[in-house]
Amino acid sequence: MSEVRKCDDRFYEGEQCPICGEVGDMVIDHDKRRKASKFLSGLLRHFPDDYDVNLDTRGWVSTGEVLEACSDKYDWIDSEQVLAIVATDNKGRFEVDGYSIRASYGHSVDDVELEENNTVVPNVLYHGTDGENVESIMEEGLKPMNRNMVHMTDSADEALEVGRRHTSDPTLLEIDAESMMNDGLTVVKRGKVVYTSDHVPSEYISVQD
Repeated sequence: MSEVRKCDDRFYEGEQCPICGEVGDMVIDHDKRRKASKFLSGLLRHFPDDYDVNLDTRGWVSTGEVLEACSDKYDWIDSEQVLAIVATDNKGRFEVDGYSIRASYGHSVDDVELEENNTVVPNVLYHGTDGENVESIMEEGLKPMNRNMVHMTDSADEALEVGRRHTSDPTLLEIDAESMMNDGLTVVKRGKVVYTSDHVPSEYISVQD
């Protein structure tokens, strides 16, 4: 995760602006960006109550509440840095609408349910997991576990990267998303690379070598 700079009204990663080639003003360095991004994800997905942040049923909350919580955690953070983190997140983990912000996916908060959308879903999706889980998955399907939804991605490499958070040698599962949707099950795109469903039955899952 690199530093974020600002050139004119654009936030960008790295030193030189990819549009004009100039070196913009530093907004947040890579270390602070990593820390703040991790906290922001947790705040909007898992522990809003710990900081008196009041998510609505769609996960939205005022940016003012979020900035106050971030400032309680890190006394150096400001609103521009929060907006820079949101704008440059390569997975689209966050959304901003006016003066409100939310996590695009990944919630474990019970009373948050994201609305459906009409984004096109690829025919095939992927999920990385610990090999020890494969037997139960092939019997019971993929379940949300400690999240509200099952997470999948359109990239096999990305799925394996996520799987490596839990094991050094993850197993790749291929999901027949086309058949799922043809059979009336819901798959929705969230952020830039994540797709969610409330449950993926085992008949739509195959284990890849």
